[in-house]
Amino acid sequence: MINVFIDTSVFVAEGFVKGKSIATIFEAAREEKIHILMPDITEHEIRRHLAEEVEKHNGTKQVEKLKPSYMYALSGLRPHIEKLMEVTVESLIACVESELDKYLKLANIERLPIRKDLDFVAIVEDYKALRPPFSEKKKYEFPDAIVLKQLEDWCMMHDDKCFVLAVDPDMKSYKSVRLEYKDLSDFVASLEEYEKMVSQEKLRTVFEKSRELIEKNIQEWVYEQYDDDTLYINHLLIEDIHGSYINKIEIDWDDPFRWIGKEDGSLFYKTYAYITASIVVSHPDYDTGYYDSEDGRWFFIDEKVTDYLEGRIRIPVTLEYLYVDEEMELETINNDADMSRSEIMESIVSTGRTEYDDDEDFEIDHEVCPHCKTEVIVYEYDYGSSNKKKEDIICPKCHKVICTLEEASYYRTELFERVPESINSLTK
Repeated sequence: MINVFIDTSVFVAEGFVKGKSIATIFEAAREEKIHILMPDITEHEIRRHLAEEVEKHNGTKQVEKLKPSYMYALSGLRPHIEKLMEVTVESLIACVESELDKYLKLANIERLPIRKDLDFVAIVEDYKALRPPFSEKKKYEFPDAIVLKQLEDWCMMHDDKCFVLAVDPDMKSYKSVRLEYKDLSDFVASLEEYEKMVSQEKLRTVFEKSRELIEKNIQEWVYEQYDDDTLYINHLLIEDIHGSYINKIEIDWDDPFRWIGKEDGSLFYKTYAYITASIVVSHPDYDTGYYDSEDGRWFFIDEKVTDYLEGRIRIPVTLEYLYVDEEMELETINNDADMSRSEIMESIVSTGRTEYDDDEDFEIDHEVCPHCKTEVIVYEYDYGSSNKKKEDIICPKCHKVICTLEEASYYRTELFERVPESINSLTK
Protein backbone atom coordinates (compact mmCIF):
# COMPACT_ATOMS: atom_id res chain seq x y z
CA MET A 1 0.00 0.00 0.00
CA ILE A 2 1.18 3.56 -0.74
CA ASN A 3 2.34 5.46 2.35
CA VAL A 4 1.88 9.21 2.42
CA PHE A 5 2.62 12.05 4.82
CA ILE A 6 0.67 15.32 4.53
CA ASP A 7 2.44 18.35 5.96
CA THR A 8 0.59 21.00 8.01
CA SER A 9 1.17 23.53 5.22
CA VAL A 10 -0.95 21.40 2.85
CA PHE A 11 -3.79 21.14 5.38
CA VAL A 12 -3.79 24.93 5.81
CA ALA A 13 -3.61 25.61 2.06
CA GLU A 14 -6.47 23.15 1.41
CA GLY A 15 -8.81 24.53 4.08
CA PHE A 16 -7.87 21.54 6.26
CA VAL A 17 -10.10 18.63 5.07
CA LYS A 18 -12.48 20.63 2.84
CA GLY A 19 -10.21 21.20 -0.17
CA LYS A 20 -10.87 19.03 -3.22
CA SER A 21 -7.35 17.56 -3.36
CA ILE A 22 -7.09 16.63 0.31
CA ALA A 23 -10.68 15.30 0.30
CA THR A 24 -9.67 13.01 -2.58
CA ILE A 25 -6.66 11.77 -0.59
CA PHE A 26 -8.81 11.05 2.48
CA GLU A 27 -11.35 9.18 0.35
CA ALA A 28 -8.54 7.06 -1.08
CA ALA A 29 -7.43 6.33 2.50
CA ARG A 30 -10.98 5.29 3.46
CA GLU A 31 -10.97 2.92 0.47
CA GLU A 32 -7.59 1.56 1.76
CA LYS A 33 -5.76 2.54 -1.41
CA ILE A 34 -3.22 4.57 0.58
CA HIS A 35 -1.93 4.67 4.16
CA ILE A 36 -1.63 8.10 5.84
CA LEU A 37 1.13 8.60 8.44
CA MET A 38 0.67 11.44 10.92
CA PRO A 39 3.44 12.29 13.43
CA ASP A 40 2.05 13.73 16.67
CA ILE A 41 3.87 17.05 16.12
CA THR A 42 2.08 17.47 12.78
CA GLU A 43 -1.30 16.70 14.34
CA HIS A 44 -0.60 19.23 17.10
CA GLU A 45 0.28 21.89 14.51
CA ILE A 46 -2.87 21.14 12.49
CA ARG A 47 -5.09 21.53 15.55
CA ARG A 48 -3.30 24.75 16.56
CA HIS A 49 -3.81 26.29 13.10
CA LEU A 50 -7.43 25.14 13.09
CA ALA A 51 -8.06 26.83 16.46
CA GLU A 52 -6.39 30.04 15.22
CA GLU A 53 -8.62 29.99 12.13
CA VAL A 54 -11.75 29.64 14.28
CA GLU A 55 -10.66 32.47 16.58
CA LYS A 56 -10.00 34.70 13.58
CA HIS A 57 -13.22 34.02 11.63
CA ASN A 58 -15.75 32.77 14.21
CA GLY A 59 -18.11 35.74 13.83
CA THR A 60 -19.18 35.85 17.50
CA LYS A 61 -18.23 39.53 17.75
CA GLN A 62 -20.56 40.28 14.85
CA VAL A 63 -23.44 38.70 16.75
CA GLU A 64 -22.70 40.93 19.76
CA LYS A 65 -23.21 43.97 17.52
CA LEU A 66 -26.83 42.91 16.98
CA LYS A 67 -27.73 43.58 20.61
CA PRO A 68 -28.17 47.38 20.29
CA SER A 69 -29.77 46.98 16.84
CA TYR A 70 -33.40 47.25 15.80
CA MET A 71 -33.56 43.50 15.14
CA TYR A 72 -32.81 42.71 18.78
CA ALA A 73 -35.81 44.80 19.79
CA LEU A 74 -38.15 42.53 17.81
CA SER A 75 -39.67 39.91 20.09
CA GLY A 76 -39.63 37.29 17.35
CA LEU A 77 -35.91 37.64 16.63
CA ARG A 78 -34.55 38.25 20.12
CA PRO A 79 -34.55 34.56 21.24
CA HIS A 80 -32.57 33.57 18.14
CA ILE A 81 -30.03 36.35 18.63
CA GLU A 82 -29.59 35.48 22.31
CA LYS A 83 -29.05 31.85 21.37
CA LEU A 84 -26.34 32.89 18.92
CA MET A 85 -24.69 35.05 21.59
CA GLU A 86 -24.39 31.98 23.82
CA VAL A 87 -21.99 30.43 21.31
CA THR A 88 -18.36 30.73 22.49
CA VAL A 89 -15.09 30.44 20.61
CA GLU A 90 -14.18 27.45 22.79
CA SER A 91 -17.34 25.60 21.80
CA LEU A 92 -16.71 26.34 18.12
CA ILE A 93 -13.14 25.03 18.36
CA ALA A 94 -14.42 21.85 20.01
CA CYS A 95 -16.97 21.48 17.22
CA VAL A 96 -14.48 21.80 14.34
CA GLU A 97 -11.98 19.53 16.11
CA SER A 98 -14.71 16.92 16.47
CA GLU A 99 -15.33 17.16 12.73
CA LEU A 100 -11.58 16.75 12.10
CA ASP A 101 -11.51 13.67 14.35
CA LYS A 102 -14.24 12.05 12.23
CA TYR A 103 -12.17 12.50 9.07
CA LEU A 104 -9.01 11.17 10.72
CA LYS A 105 -10.84 8.13 12.08
CA LEU A 106 -12.54 7.26 8.78
CA ALA A 107 -9.21 7.59 6.96
CA ASN A 108 -7.58 5.05 9.33
CA ILE A 109 -4.52 7.26 9.78
CA GLU A 110 -1.55 5.90 11.72
CA ARG A 111 -0.28 8.27 14.40
CA LEU A 112 3.46 8.33 15.03
CA PRO A 113 4.48 9.28 18.60
CA ILE A 114 8.07 10.38 19.27
CA ARG A 115 10.11 7.33 20.22
CA LYS A 116 12.70 7.61 22.97
CA ASP A 117 15.44 6.24 20.72
CA LEU A 118 14.90 8.83 17.96
CA ASP A 119 18.29 9.99 16.62
CA PHE A 120 18.32 13.59 17.88
CA VAL A 121 22.10 13.76 17.33
CA ALA A 122 21.57 13.49 13.57
CA ILE A 123 18.97 16.27 13.74
CA VAL A 124 21.41 18.56 15.56
CA GLU A 125 24.14 17.79 13.01
CA ASP A 126 21.76 18.78 10.20
CA TYR A 127 21.03 22.00 12.09
CA LYS A 128 24.73 22.82 12.40
CA ALA A 129 25.34 22.17 8.70
CA LEU A 130 22.13 23.96 7.66
CA ARG A 131 20.98 20.89 5.76
CA PRO A 132 17.23 20.73 4.85
CA PRO A 133 14.84 21.31 6.43
CA PHE A 134 17.22 23.89 7.98
CA SER A 135 18.55 26.79 5.90
CA GLU A 136 20.05 30.27 6.33
CA LYS A 137 16.59 31.81 6.43
CA LYS A 138 15.01 29.05 8.51
CA LYS A 139 17.49 27.94 11.15
CA TYR A 140 15.00 26.69 13.73
CA GLU A 141 12.95 24.10 11.85
CA PHE A 142 13.27 21.49 14.60
CA PRO A 143 9.60 20.36 14.42
CA ASP A 144 9.97 19.60 10.69
CA ALA A 145 13.32 17.90 11.26
CA ILE A 146 11.83 15.67 13.98
CA VAL A 147 8.84 14.79 11.79
CA LEU A 148 11.07 13.83 8.84
CA LYS A 149 13.28 11.71 11.08
CA GLN A 150 10.17 9.98 12.50
CA LEU A 151 8.98 9.16 9.00
CA GLU A 152 12.41 7.83 8.02
CA ASP A 153 12.56 5.62 11.13
CA TRP A 154 9.07 4.24 10.46
CA CYS A 155 10.03 3.42 6.86
CA MET A 156 13.24 1.69 7.98
CA MET A 157 11.34 -0.39 10.58
CA HIS A 158 8.80 -1.47 7.94
CA ASP A 159 11.27 -1.64 5.01
CA ASP A 160 9.06 0.71 3.08
CA LYS A 161 8.91 4.19 1.52
CA CYS A 162 6.69 7.23 2.00
CA PHE A 163 5.56 10.09 -0.23
CA VAL A 164 5.88 13.55 1.34
CA LEU A 165 3.28 16.18 0.42
CA ALA A 166 4.42 19.63 1.51
CA VAL A 167 4.44 23.30 0.52
CA ASP A 168 7.53 24.23 2.53
CA PRO A 169 10.51 24.36 0.06
CA ASP A 170 13.00 23.27 2.75
CA MET A 171 10.96 20.16 3.48
CA LYS A 172 10.81 19.47 -0.26
CA SER A 173 14.61 19.65 -0.40
CA TYR A 174 15.14 17.01 2.30
CA LYS A 175 17.22 14.16 0.87
CA SER A 176 16.33 10.59 1.80
CA VAL A 177 16.19 7.20 0.05
CA ARG A 178 13.06 6.41 2.07
CA LEU A 179 11.16 9.67 1.58
CA GLU A 180 10.10 11.05 -1.78
CA TYR A 181 8.58 14.47 -2.30
CA LYS A 182 5.45 14.61 -4.47
CA ASP A 183 3.55 17.60 -5.82
CA LEU A 184 0.02 17.60 -4.38
CA SER A 185 -1.80 17.78 -7.73
CA ASP A 186 0.45 15.12 -9.30
CA PHE A 187 -0.12 12.78 -6.36
CA VAL A 188 -3.89 13.25 -6.46
CA ALA A 189 -3.90 12.61 -10.21
CA SER A 190 -2.00 9.34 -9.65
CA LEU A 191 -4.64 8.01 -7.25
CA GLU A 192 -7.37 7.48 -9.80
CA GLU A 193 -7.64 6.55 -13.44
CA TYR A 194 -10.46 8.99 -14.20
CA GLU A 195 -8.18 11.13 -16.35
CA LYS A 196 -7.78 8.12 -18.66
CA MET A 197 -11.33 6.75 -18.25
CA VAL A 198 -12.95 10.07 -19.15
CA SER A 199 -11.28 11.34 -22.31
CA GLN A 200 -11.04 14.99 -23.26
CA GLU A 201 -13.41 14.23 -26.15
CA LYS A 202 -16.06 12.87 -23.77
CA LEU A 203 -15.57 15.81 -21.41
CA ARG A 204 -16.07 18.20 -24.30
CA THR A 205 -19.29 16.40 -25.26
CA VAL A 206 -20.59 16.53 -21.68
CA PHE A 207 -19.51 20.17 -21.42
CA GLU A 208 -21.34 21.18 -24.60
CA LYS A 209 -24.61 19.79 -23.21
CA SER A 210 -24.43 22.18 -20.25
CA ARG A 211 -22.42 24.97 -21.89
CA GLU A 212 -25.32 27.44 -21.90
CA LEU A 213 -25.87 27.01 -18.14
CA ILE A 214 -22.14 27.30 -17.39
CA GLU A 215 -21.72 30.45 -19.48
CA LYS A 216 -24.83 32.01 -17.93
CA ASN A 217 -23.31 31.43 -14.48
CA ILE A 218 -20.03 33.04 -15.57
CA GLN A 219 -21.80 35.99 -17.19
CA GLU A 220 -23.59 36.72 -13.93
CA TRP A 221 -20.24 36.64 -12.14
CA VAL A 222 -18.76 39.06 -14.69
CA TYR A 223 -21.66 41.49 -14.21
CA GLU A 224 -21.05 41.43 -10.45
CA GLN A 225 -17.35 42.13 -10.99
CA TYR A 226 -17.86 45.10 -13.32
CA ASP A 227 -21.12 46.56 -11.98
CA ASP A 228 -19.44 49.44 -10.19
CA ASP A 229 -19.63 53.04 -11.41
CA THR A 230 -16.81 54.00 -9.04
CA LEU A 231 -14.56 51.63 -10.98
CA TYR A 232 -15.02 53.66 -14.18
CA ILE A 233 -14.79 57.01 -12.39
CA ASN A 234 -11.36 55.97 -11.08
CA HIS A 235 -10.28 54.54 -14.43
CA LEU A 236 -11.30 57.63 -16.43
CA LEU A 237 -10.15 60.05 -13.70
CA ILE A 238 -13.48 61.91 -13.64
CA GLU A 239 -15.88 62.86 -10.85
CA ASP A 240 -19.25 61.60 -12.08
CA ILE A 241 -20.89 59.59 -14.85
CA HIS A 242 -24.38 59.57 -16.34
CA GLY A 243 -24.47 55.80 -16.54
CA SER A 244 -22.59 52.63 -17.44
CA TYR A 245 -23.55 49.20 -18.66
CA ILE A 246 -22.00 46.04 -20.01
CA ASN A 247 -22.91 45.80 -23.67
CA LYS A 248 -21.61 42.32 -24.45
CA ILE A 249 -19.73 39.42 -22.84
CA GLU A 250 -17.69 36.98 -24.89
CA ILE A 251 -16.36 33.73 -23.41
CA ASP A 252 -13.72 31.47 -24.98
CA TRP A 253 -12.60 28.05 -23.75
CA ASP A 254 -9.11 27.18 -24.94
CA ASP A 255 -7.56 25.10 -22.16
CA PRO A 256 -8.15 21.35 -21.67
CA PHE A 257 -10.07 20.08 -18.66
CA ARG A 258 -7.84 18.85 -15.86
CA TRP A 259 -9.11 16.33 -13.30
CA ILE A 260 -8.44 17.71 -9.81
CA GLY A 261 -10.35 15.47 -7.40
CA LYS A 262 -13.03 12.96 -6.48
CA GLU A 263 -15.41 13.01 -3.53
CA ASP A 264 -18.66 11.17 -2.77
CA GLY A 265 -19.26 10.06 -6.34
CA SER A 266 -18.40 13.42 -7.91
CA LEU A 267 -15.52 14.25 -10.24
CA PHE A 268 -14.01 17.72 -10.19
CA TYR A 269 -12.36 19.33 -13.21
CA LYS A 270 -10.68 22.68 -13.69
CA THR A 271 -10.43 24.68 -16.89
CA TYR A 272 -10.00 28.35 -17.79
CA ALA A 273 -12.36 30.86 -19.35
CA TYR A 274 -11.09 33.82 -21.36
CA ILE A 275 -13.61 36.65 -21.00
CA THR A 276 -14.00 39.96 -22.78
CA ALA A 277 -16.63 42.35 -21.42
CA SER A 278 -17.56 45.33 -23.62
CA ILE A 279 -18.46 48.29 -21.41
CA VAL A 280 -20.09 51.60 -22.33
CA VAL A 281 -19.72 54.62 -20.03
CA SER A 282 -21.41 58.00 -20.66
CA HIS A 283 -20.29 61.11 -18.77
CA PRO A 284 -19.66 64.87 -19.12
CA ASP A 285 -16.61 65.86 -21.15
CA TYR A 286 -14.35 67.10 -18.39
CA ASP A 287 -11.94 68.60 -20.91
CA THR A 288 -14.59 71.24 -21.73
CA GLY A 289 -15.54 72.00 -18.13
CA TYR A 290 -15.30 75.37 -16.43
CA TYR A 291 -16.12 76.49 -12.89
CA ASP A 292 -18.67 79.30 -12.30
CA SER A 293 -17.66 80.99 -9.05
CA GLU A 294 -20.97 82.88 -8.77
CA ASP A 295 -23.09 79.73 -9.03
CA GLY A 296 -20.46 77.70 -7.20
CA ARG A 297 -20.63 74.79 -9.68
CA TRP A 298 -19.02 73.25 -12.74
CA PHE A 299 -20.48 73.58 -16.25
CA PHE A 300 -19.54 71.60 -19.36
CA ILE A 301 -19.67 72.86 -22.93
CA ASP A 302 -20.05 69.27 -24.16
CA GLU A 303 -22.43 67.67 -21.71
CA LYS A 304 -22.03 64.08 -22.82
CA VAL A 305 -19.41 61.77 -24.26
CA THR A 306 -19.25 58.00 -24.43
CA ASP A 307 -16.18 55.95 -23.56
CA TYR A 308 -15.93 52.38 -24.79
CA LEU A 309 -13.99 50.07 -22.49
CA GLU A 310 -13.12 46.40 -22.41
CA GLY A 311 -12.41 44.18 -19.43
CA ARG A 312 -10.13 41.28 -20.37
CA ILE A 313 -9.72 38.54 -17.79
CA ARG A 314 -8.73 34.89 -17.56
CA ILE A 315 -10.39 32.97 -14.75
CA PRO A 316 -10.23 29.39 -13.46
CA VAL A 317 -13.54 27.53 -13.46
CA THR A 318 -14.15 24.37 -11.42
CA LEU A 319 -16.89 22.01 -12.64
CA GLU A 320 -18.36 19.21 -10.52
CA TYR A 321 -19.89 16.24 -12.34
CA LEU A 322 -21.81 13.35 -10.81
CA TYR A 323 -20.27 10.12 -12.14
CA VAL A 324 -22.65 7.14 -12.05
CA ASP A 325 -22.38 4.08 -14.31
CA GLU A 326 -19.98 5.97 -16.61
CA GLU A 327 -22.59 8.72 -17.07
CA MET A 328 -21.71 12.30 -16.14
CA GLU A 329 -24.12 15.04 -15.11
CA LEU A 330 -23.20 18.61 -14.19
CA GLU A 331 -23.78 19.24 -10.49
CA THR A 332 -22.15 22.57 -9.55
CA ILE A 333 -20.24 25.42 -11.18
CA ASN A 334 -17.71 27.01 -8.88
CA ASN A 335 -16.26 30.08 -10.50
CA ASP A 336 -13.37 30.30 -8.04
CA ALA A 337 -11.72 33.54 -9.18
CA ASP A 338 -11.90 36.23 -6.51
CA MET A 339 -10.55 39.36 -8.15
CA SER A 340 -9.65 42.43 -6.15
CA ARG A 341 -10.64 45.95 -7.22
CA SER A 342 -7.06 46.61 -8.32
CA GLU A 343 -7.07 43.49 -10.52
CA ILE A 344 -10.37 44.56 -12.09
CA MET A 345 -8.95 48.04 -12.71
CA GLU A 346 -5.86 46.57 -14.40
CA SER A 347 -8.06 44.43 -16.66
CA ILE A 348 -9.81 47.45 -18.20
CA VAL A 349 -8.58 48.89 -21.51
CA SER A 350 -10.01 51.82 -23.49
CA THR A 351 -11.16 51.14 -27.05
CA GLY A 352 -12.29 54.62 -28.10
CA ARG A 353 -14.53 57.59 -27.38
CA THR A 354 -17.53 59.20 -29.06
CA GLU A 355 -18.83 62.70 -28.40
CA TYR A 356 -22.52 63.34 -29.05
CA ASP A 357 -25.17 66.03 -28.69
CA ASP A 358 -28.50 65.08 -27.15
CA ASP A 359 -30.42 67.51 -29.40
CA GLU A 360 -29.73 66.25 -32.90
CA ASP A 361 -27.40 63.29 -33.42
CA PHE A 362 -29.58 60.35 -32.43
CA GLU A 363 -32.92 58.66 -32.77
CA ILE A 364 -34.74 57.25 -29.77
CA ASP A 365 -37.06 54.37 -29.11
CA HIS A 366 -39.08 53.33 -26.09
CA GLU A 367 -38.79 49.64 -25.11
CA VAL A 368 -40.04 47.50 -22.23
CA CYS A 369 -37.69 44.74 -21.08
CA PRO A 370 -39.53 41.39 -21.50
CA HIS A 371 -37.61 39.94 -18.54
CA CYS A 372 -37.89 42.54 -15.74
CA LYS A 373 -40.60 44.78 -17.30
CA THR A 374 -38.41 47.87 -16.92
CA GLU A 375 -39.06 50.81 -19.25
CA VAL A 376 -35.94 51.60 -21.26
CA ILE A 377 -34.95 54.36 -23.68
CA VAL A 378 -32.78 53.16 -26.60
CA TYR A 379 -30.59 55.80 -28.31
CA GLU A 380 -29.45 55.05 -31.88
CA TYR A 381 -26.45 56.90 -33.37
CA ASP A 382 -26.02 56.50 -37.12
CA TYR A 383 -22.24 56.84 -37.02
CA GLY A 384 -21.72 53.42 -35.48
CA SER A 385 -19.30 50.84 -36.80
CA SER A 386 -20.14 50.09 -40.43
CA ASN A 387 -19.04 46.45 -40.27
CA LYS A 388 -21.46 45.49 -37.49
CA LYS A 389 -24.19 43.11 -38.69
CA LYS A 390 -26.36 43.20 -35.57
CA GLU A 391 -26.43 44.50 -32.02
CA ASP A 392 -27.95 42.99 -28.88
CA ILE A 393 -29.80 45.66 -26.88
CA ILE A 394 -29.09 44.98 -23.20
CA CYS A 395 -31.38 46.04 -20.35
CA PRO A 396 -29.40 48.35 -18.03
CA LYS A 397 -31.22 46.90 -15.02
CA CYS A 398 -31.28 43.08 -15.40
CA HIS A 399 -28.52 42.89 -18.07
CA LYS A 400 -30.54 40.57 -20.32
CA VAL A 401 -31.17 41.00 -24.05
CA ILE A 402 -34.26 43.11 -24.80
CA CYS A 403 -34.04 42.69 -28.57
CA THR A 404 -31.56 42.45 -31.45
CA LEU A 405 -31.28 45.22 -34.04
CA GLU A 406 -29.76 44.76 -37.49
CA GLU A 407 -28.74 48.31 -38.41
CA ALA A 408 -25.04 49.27 -38.49
CA SER A 409 -25.36 51.83 -35.72
CA TYR A 410 -24.20 52.43 -32.19
CA TYR A 411 -26.83 51.99 -29.49
CA ARG A 412 -26.98 52.88 -25.82
CA THR A 413 -29.74 52.45 -23.24
CA GLU A 414 -30.90 54.32 -20.16
CA LEU A 415 -33.62 53.63 -17.63
CA PHE A 416 -36.76 55.58 -18.52
CA GLU A 417 -36.99 57.30 -15.14
CA ARG A 418 -33.41 58.63 -15.41
CA VAL A 419 -33.92 60.32 -18.78
CA PRO A 420 -34.60 64.11 -18.79
CA GLU A 421 -38.23 65.11 -19.32
CA SER A 422 -37.32 66.77 -22.62
CA ILE A 423 -36.26 63.38 -23.94
CA ASN A 424 -39.18 61.52 -22.35
CA SER A 425 -41.64 63.75 -24.18
CA LEU A 426 -40.25 62.58 -27.52
CA THR A 427 -41.17 58.96 -26.75
CA LYS A 428 -44.79 59.61 -25.85
